[in-house]
Amino acid sequence: SRRTHGSPRSTACSARADLAKGGNAERGERRWTRDGLLVIVRYSDYYPEMAGMRDATYYTLAVLLEGRTHGYAILDRVRELTNGRVKLTAGTLYGTLDRLADEDLIRRAGSEIVRGRARQYFEITEKGSGAVELEADRLEEGAAVVHAAVRQRSAGRRTRSRPALPYGASAFAGLGVD
Repeated sequence: SRRTHGSPRSTACSARADLAKGGNAERGERRWTRDGLLVIVRYSDYYPEMAGMRDATYYTLAVLLEGRTHGYAILDRVRELTNGRVKLTAGTLYGTLDRLADEDLIRRAGSEIVRGRARQYFEITEKGSGAVELEADRLEEGAAVVHAAVRQRSAGRRTRSRPALPYGASAFAGLGVD
């Protein structure tokens, strides 16, 4: 299950909205109430083979493999690594960082004040490093399957014989059709 953040009123309002939707299917979640408490279950908790990391998680961990860094630098580096394809908002990033810290995939590594603003640093743990490496392997295996199928399909187009003629070759004898 996952913790919800916010005031009791905002949490209750967002919980009702999520319950109306039945959870966030994109995240593999199912939500319901039990004894007045919001229960959130991720399918990945029970079926890990079905779960892949979301882009925010994958690229945040990938950036932290490069070393200790702060939140806004992670935002910039993710955008750079993905050629702008993945654009995390501050809210998404800090929610991801909180969840990853709760799961011991990263740890907080100090803070400082820069130009009057707090800058919080993070670093990846061994568990986080292993998790992102496993995900990279999973993605690589999936890509290899697709690439092999595309190559096979392309090769089949080049070497495939012409379709059989409906009446057989004898029906076209003497017409110059092979």
